[in-house]
Amino acid sequence: MTKAGLGPFAAATVMARDPAAAAAAYVDYLGYQQLDSSSVAEDVATSWGAPAMAGRDIVSVQSESGNGAVLRFVQGEPVGNYEPFTTYGWNALEILTNDVDSLPAILEDSPFRILGMPRDLYPSGAIRAMQTRAVADEMVYLTQINDVPDTSYLPKATTLVDHLFITILGSDDFDKSRDFYAEHFEVTLGPVHNMRVTGLNIANGLDIETKHRLTTLRFAVKTTLELDDFPEAARKREVVEGELPPGIGLLSLEVDSLDNVGLPFRSAVAQLGGPLYRDRRVATIVGSAGELLELIERS
Repeated sequence: MTKAGLGPFAAATVMARDPAAAAAAYVDYLGYQQLDSSSVAEDVATSWGAPAMAGRDIVSVQSESGNGAVLRFVQGEPVGNYEPFTTYGWNALEILTNDVDSLPAILEDSPFRILGMPRDLYPSGAIRAMQTRAVADEMVYLTQINDVPDTSYLPKATTLVDHLFITILGSDDFDKSRDFYAEHFEVTLGPVHNMRVTGLNIANGLDIETKHRLTTLRFAVKTTLELDDFPEAARKREVVEGELPPGIGLLSLEVDSLDNVGLPFRSAVAQLGGPLYRDRRVATIVGSAGELLELIERS
């Protein structure tokens, strides 16, 4: 069976009570540029399998470099007792920076609440990162990739704060989620590590030094997902019928061909217009941990 080729990232869609305020934080403090302010088209909402999202306010931003994924903030109220890192699915956005140690001072009085100060993730100093929580309660890692052989599969920032390059997926069944992507998509499976995940430990009331299994799933065009093994205290995310999940509700990636995706779509394949879709074929699938992936055929 031919497997589908994923990558690069096209967009990450975040539910926000106030999309304009959520987007403004990136513009005002991370140097992003606003792309548009509009509403969710009916055919887009249908394609997501979330028809109730039609007509909702949506504000989109992109990094100063003009590269990489768009961040879309869509109007939505919080659901139940949702908190980042306590439910399965998309849990954090990881964004490139070329100087992570300069960011705490910039973000000190900003809407980005710092949860973890910059620190090296590996003894080699290959990756240095900090953790924040933003306006729409989305977790945002700001990560500096240093020029060493271990990081050759990752992109490098070209501006102080650049584009999304990893999205963190929390799973209730680590091995099942890993196998899901290996079975259906062309992927290089990274090694499994036991590492401290600060945000995950704080959210679940664990000792700050608690370690969790995690790995990388590496796709085309330096596109990477991080898979985290969530603790027993985590739960399935509550979703209002017809809406996207709260938090980071949807991740959009380009795909070589929807015909190679051997999975059911939430709605019929659609040809969608606008700057993101550009009249390409689009469909949405559900991953093994309940995560939504919008797949957009490459031009």
